[in-house]
Amino acid sequence: MIVSLIFAFIPILGWMIVVLIQISYIGLFVFWILGLIAAVNAEKKALPLIGDFYQNLLKGIK
Repeated sequence: MIVSLIFAFIPILGWMIVVLIQISYIGLFVFWILGLIAAVNAEKKALPLIGDFYQNLLKGIK
């Protein structure tokens, strides 16, 4: 939020960055909803993009 506010004062380029940040917030919200639905259905799914990496990194912890 603070980063978006700072970039909002920079003409054109700053506004484009603010739009990209807002789109990334929407993407994070969608992933959160998908994870919530999977948790309610008692499914174990890895996170998109980074899930497999961290599953291997933390496989000793159970």
